[in-house]
Amino acid sequence: ELAAADQGRLRAVAIVAATRIQHEPAVLLDLLGGKDHGIVQEVWRALEAGRGASVPELLVLLERGEQEVKVRAITALERIGPQAREALPALEKLVADKRLAQNAGASRV
Repeated sequence: ELAAADQGRLRAVAIVAATRIQHEPAVLLDLLGGKDHGIVQEVWRALEAGRGASVPELLVLLERGEQEVKVRAITALERIGPQAREALPALEKLVADKRLAQNAGASRV
């Protein structure tokens, strides 16, 4: 039987592998809504590492995610850079959301 720490690492590795494949948005939202901070961080890292391939999932997170998820998706798209060009229309729609803009600014402090 695996020790708890090993189980956690194994789960994190499995999640990273799973996020490198496009999934239904509900799967990503479920993973990102989890209470295990380490796993949530690994999912975000995997999405950012996916570069342009992750943009479709990030667009769905922008549309369906809670405010905190939207802010993180914006940050991930920023880190992806020019490969996230297709996200511009969705980002322009979000500019009008003052609450989101305030949280995005606060998360950078």
